[in-house]
Amino acid sequence: MVTTPLNEFARVLDDGGDLLISTHNPIHEYLVVRDENYPSTGDEPEATVETNSGSPDYAETERYDIHWGTDTLANRGTYYRRSIESLLSPLLAAGFELQAVEEPTPDEAFAREHPELTRALRTHPPESICLRATIGGSDTKQ
Repeated sequence: MVTTPLNEFARVLDDGGDLLISTHNPIHEYLVVRDENYPSTGDEPEATVETNSGSPDYAETERYDIHWGTDTLANRGTYYRRSIESLLSPLLAAGFELQAVEEPTPDEAFAREHPELTRALRTHPPESICLRATIGGSDTKQ
């Protein structure tokens, strides 16, 4: 659960202080787990997805592993998939005000330089999501 670290950030930040978070996009992660497949843009090493459920429940937090490349022991990553609500609720409960949400996508300059990769990236949700939240006045401090 992410509540404790967020409460600590809220405690140590000055009023008006910003917290920037970059994490996995919940929708992208849900599709990875549901399909047991990491969508390829042709730019990543081979990936094998290992889950504990055949049919994920979007609202539940779920652990899963991705084995990157062909050596499944050396290149294993463990991830936790959570819903958008599970991502944002602890942030708001800690007294932060959400200022911005951004799902990074290729800009025009990138699209000109890498048109095929841009087309591939635009066929599925962005892999990450970036949040900017501000801690309010002293009445929001925990």
